[in-house]
Amino acid sequence: MLSYDLISPIDECIPLKDNCVSCIYSQSVLEHVRYPDRFFAEAFRVTAPGGRIYVHVPFTYPEHEAPYDFQRPTRYGVRRWLEDAGFLVDWILPASSNFYGASSFVIEAMRTDMRRCGHADKFPEFDQISALTDASPLRGPEEEITIPIGWIAIGSKSGYLTRHRYWSKEQFLQENKIP
Repeated sequence: MLSYDLISPIDECIPLKDNCVSCIYSQSVLEHVRYPDRFFAEAFRVTAPGGRIYVHVPFTYPEHEAPYDFQRPTRYGVRRWLEDAGFLVDWILPASSNFYGASSFVIEAMRTDMRRCGHADKFPEFDQISALTDASPLRGPEEEITIPIGWIAIGSKSGYLTRHRYWSKEQFLQENKIP
């Protein structure tokens, strides 16, 4: 059973007071956010001075969760989202090598076409090829990686993080949730 601390439309108002969280973590969600600028603006609003946002967003990845799959930003798109919201960009790095990003996408395309044509079980060697892309040592300088599987970014809000000690998530929500 899943438990949630807070449920909120991700590109609308987050029902929390300003400057109340020290960290926001977004793992492979932003491609499903219709208006990412709104999400980043809200994330900045609720992040306390000195707080950080950790983001992973896919770049070379098949469409999924249709019809709610909206974008695949470059590193420059991720930077724009962070900076336009007011975050300082600590770093943006590729999540894989060029080889892994490109080859895994090609292998997934072949698998998809084989399933569509009813031949998925006739080429088990795809699993062996896929294992090679996972183990690829081919990495170079990060600025030369232009087709990774995704981007990993950390942004921060200027200022100093004041330590708050909340005894429970219920206490945090009671003090910071907007009704």
